[in-house]
Amino acid sequence: MNDAGTAGLGVGVSGRVSVIVPAYNYAQFLDACLQSVLTQPLADLELVVVDDGSTDDTAAVAARFPRIQYLYQPNQGLSAARNTGMRASSGEYLLFLDADDLLAPDSLAARLDLLRRARSHALSVCRNRMFTGGDEAGQMRFRGRWWLPPTDLDLRLRHFNIAPPHAFLLRREVAAAVGWFDTSLRACEDYDYWLRALLCGYAPIYSQAGAVYYRKHAKSMSADNRNQLHHDALLHQRVLDTLLGEGGFQPTDRTGALLAAYAGAYTTLARLADCECGDYQNLSAVLHDSVSALQTRARISSRGNTVLHDYYTLLLLQHGTACAARDARAADCFVAVFDALAQPGTAIGDWPTAPYLRAASRLFTDRHAPFIDRFRTARLLTRRLTSCMAR
Repeated sequence: MNDAGTAGLGVGVSGRVSVIVPAYNYAQFLDACLQSVLTQPLADLELVVVDDGSTDDTAAVAARFPRIQYLYQPNQGLSAARNTGMRASSGEYLLFLDADDLLAPDSLAARLDLLRRARSHALSVCRNRMFTGGDEAGQMRFRGRWWLPPTDLDLRLRHFNIAPPHAFLLRREVAAAVGWFDTSLRACEDYDYWLRALLCGYAPIYSQAGAVYYRKHAKSMSADNRNQLHHDALLHQRVLDTLLGEGGFQPTDRTGALLAAYAGAYTTLARLADCECGDYQNLSAVLHDSVSALQTRARISSRGNTVLHDYYTLLLLQHGTACAARDARAADCFVAVFDALAQPGTAIGDWPTAPYLRAASRLFTDRHAPFIDRFRTARLLTRRLTSCMAR
């Protein structure tokens, strides 16, 4: 569970950026990580490395950098290491950088400038690139990205996480309000943190300038697909609890938030191949039990982004029908969810439904639709049509 209290998360040194690097047996990556921080052109930069009980050469690598603050603790996990780093840090701004990842040149300066100019915002998020190890010439091999549209980031966070942790730069006031990372989570702990920031009123602002690099490799936490899906299922439940619970947080666009949340939950349910496994059964039960509260909440109208509503309607249809084909309870629940949030009368079958095609048509023709949403919709529709024609 979270550590009690928020002592040590108060006011920091004005203008200083504290980069917190938890490290556990990542000595092979740590040098490049720290170099990417120390070459940032900032006047006041604090780098805190928390060695979370490493048994490799992490301490020796850290010792090569006299400018850093090095802390050692017995192994307690990623969240606890970040919490230790927050306690030791002194900056007005905080950034969490895992020891296997990198900052692009000028990444910090660009985002710091944005938060200084946008005084009403305290949390920013920037673009990212995924990469694997360097080639023979030492160049990174890029392998995609976490797609980050520039708008409606609060709603998109109700669907899934939107960026790796080091893409977020926050004022210390956010940490003081949110508190510590949840030490009970062994994945998705960063996503949980940004969701809790939303509950405290801190929605991220998109930073067009600046970028970060996210390393893909066999030892990374995200490479454990079973563990990742388990924690995805846990986080979907937390999102739905905040949106449907009595007295829970209600965003301005309630319909959009609910569409995003259910689309995300059904996406994970569809990815769980074994309908008899505990994660599938637990998430299916959460969705089933949420319907009565959803029907009450859905009666309360809310204004929102029609384009985004269409996009999440498509995702809900795409993955909800896939689940319905496997599980009778999921079928009943999906129809109830879809009828409450979108257009009634959907049919569950092999071919795309009329509501699916209507929503796709609106999304493609609306000039306000972000390109990435159109691209994803086209990909989903193409895959679905191809799959249906192959049967």
